[in-house]
Amino acid sequence: MKRHPGLASLSRDHHHALVLAREARGLLPDDTRDPAAFIAELRRRFVGELAPHFAIEERELVGRSVASGEPLASLAARVVADHDALRAMVASLEPSGLESQCEAFGARLEEHVRFEERAWFPALEEHLGSDALARLAAALRPAPPSAIVGFRQDDEGAFVAELACGHAQHVRHRPPLENRPWVTTEAGRRELVGTALPCPLCRMPKLPADVAHYKQTALFDARSVPAGLKRSHTLKAGTWAEIVVEQGRVLYVLEDDGDMSVVLHSGVVGVVAPERPHHVEPDDDARFFVRFSKRSE
Repeated sequence: MKRHPGLASLSRDHHHALVLAREARGLLPDDTRDPAAFIAELRRRFVGELAPHFAIEERELVGRSVASGEPLASLAARVVADHDALRAMVASLEPSGLESQCEAFGARLEEHVRFEERAWFPALEEHLGSDALARLAAALRPAPPSAIVGFRQDDEGAFVAELACGHAQHVRHRPPLENRPWVTTEAGRRELVGTALPCPLCRMPKLPADVAHYKQTALFDARSVPAGLKRSHTLKAGTWAEIVVEQGRVLYVLEDDGDMSVVLHSGVVGVVAPERPHHVEPDDDARFFVRFSKRSE
């Protein structure tokens, strides 16, 4: 079936999901693999392959489906129910009765993939339309993957995965929104080391090594930030910028990348490339400045 280019990346993900479903259903009673190791591997693949796919669909397509009304609203409700069920099934895997659990998980995952390909995606193409899906294409594209190299806790005690790329992201257990009970134990976190997670921060531009700072703005807050920064604008050719947050949070929106949004805070600096449309949305308590760079003459 020919799929709209805007949905092509998600449709390609379905091939990997079917492979995982069949491998899970292929677990035999006399399988020589250690059950705990099998569960750990299944969870790693779920976190690295399926969870990012689910997140993109829920962030970009479910809300639009609900807003569109029927039939998309009902189809989206089925998608969310499937996602929640699959997350719960992976979270509750245990060595006792593993064969039947994996059979149920694989069957549910395969049925879910068929449903999206045969019902939801064709309906999205029909009712959202080609132009809307084309505008969404960048937002539906997965972020570059980066392996987990370790964990730490933030000031509030939430777990943060440290990634090989140098970035970090929260990996929370907040059922029913995020069902990752293994993250709350040392053994569970150890299982996830090496798992590749999509890193949205890696989609930001990267500041070239051969540029030098030449000026920076005053420190802005929600009241003093210039109106021009909050609406679409670009930097001149050859000029780069860094959005440095000292307090609170600032939403940095890359408009030419499907309105991809990055939450900037004291640990995350936003890099702005020349001639790329963007804007910022500071929180009420945000304090930040912009630092400009260019290549030396």
